Amino acid sequence: MPNAAFLRAAPSLAAILALSLSTACSSSVPAKAEAATVSAAATHDGADRAPAARVARGKYLVAIGGCHDCHSPGYLEPGAKLADSSLLVGGAMGFNGPWGTSYPANLRLKLRELPEKEWIKMVRTRNSLPPMPWPSLHHMTDEDLSALYAYVTGLGPAGTQAPAALPPGERPRTPYIVFAPVFPKQGAGR
Repeated sequence: MPNAAFLRAAPSLAAILALSLSTACSSSVPAKAEAATVSAAATHDGADRAPAARVARGKYLVAIGGCHDCHSPGYLEPGAKLADSSLLVGGAMGFNGPWGTSYPANLRLKLRELPEKEWIKMVRTRNSLPPMPWPSLHHMTDEDLSALYAYVTGLGPAGTQAPAALPPGERPRTPYIVFAPVFPKQGAGR
């Protein structure tokens, strides 16, 4: 199921996603972070090393925050066990709604575009396309955002950029999930 923060952030969209993915919800990343997987990660400029505890905290936050649900292709498939090399690489599965079509970014490439402090500043102020739960990230502490940054950048670059978002009315050429609210007529189903 989508994470609780997403359900609070966009309840009408979350209900649609829950129905769409209800048979494909399983978890291959344990809720408990394992520091052994990524013992130390380089920061954006490579000069400093992130302590293992910070990287482990970032891994944990990614898992409980539902980041893999959209940003790690195949994650929600039953029985999926993804290698670190395929985590958080974004994908071409679009999310289509009144805003157009958005795609999950390749976080492993995106986070490397900005030094950590600039990335945290961007996250604090950004409100972009659904279904990304930006309000949830706005509430995270700087320490949590720093841990996310350490974990994701520590995975190293992989994959390619996601497709560019499409404006409303433009039909995607990739697979996509439709987020369109349906309002039943008054008295229907009684």
